[in-house]
Amino acid sequence: KKETTFNKPMTKRVFMEPEVDVVLSMIKQSFQAYMHLDKLQPFYAKAISTLKELLREQGLDVLFGRYEQQYKEVTVENTIKILLRCQLVFSARVVFIDIFEKIVLYEMVSHDAKHEIESKDTYKLQLQELNELRLKCGRMYEAGE
Repeated sequence: KKETTFNKPMTKRVFMEPEVDVVLSMIKQSFQAYMHLDKLQPFYAKAISTLKELLREQGLDVLFGRYEQQYKEVTVENTIKILLRCQLVFSARVVFIDIFEKIVLYEMVSHDAKHEIESKDTYKLQLQELNELRLKCGRMYEAGE
């Protein structure tokens, strides 16, 4: 049986992002089957550990205490809610990474543009140099979007 062997080894303490989707789907499809505490408990425990790690990673430890209290009872509904929160935090992680990548790109491009400006002895630029500077500033603008 796929649903009983999926989480059996428990070799990892937390779910990976795709696993959260799989477990949510399994629980939603067989809602009644997971009403038994012995079958639900491993998923609940791993989901709560996943949420704790994700929030800790993003510096949101205080939120975990609130969620832990709010969803302390091991039920199918609470397990689903925790897994949905995990999905949201995984999504937030992707957004944060994208933002940080854009910040780094912006800083690199702005540094190049600043270096180009500072390397000039005079502020009268030839057309080609002016176009190069415009191009670098355009990249800096795009990186900041």
